[in-house]
Amino acid sequence: MLEKDMQAQIMRWLRAQHGFFAWKAHSGGRYSEPGIPDIMCVAFGRVFAFEVKGEKGKATPLQCETIRKLNAAGACAGVVRSLDDVKAMMGGLA
Repeated sequence: MLEKDMQAQIMRWLRAQHGFFAWKAHSGGRYSEPGIPDIMCVAFGRVFAFEVKGEKGKATPLQCETIRKLNAAGACAGVVRSLDDVKAMMGGLA
């Protein structure tokens, strides 16, 4: 599955969950923050950040550093390769 299709699948699932607020981070724009994960979600007071990668894709050093900073600040952030990875990171909140 292409990365953009995986992002769309994840967004559809997140938006279908009661009590979740999710958005796709846009990159490259004038006001975007470099390294921010592809998808952000708040669910029941917890913040999640998902950097979506295909089977062989790797996060850049900047993306890894941003994920580290998000986790240090109390979010749950990481690289995901499937909707199942997202569900696992969220620990059964849905």
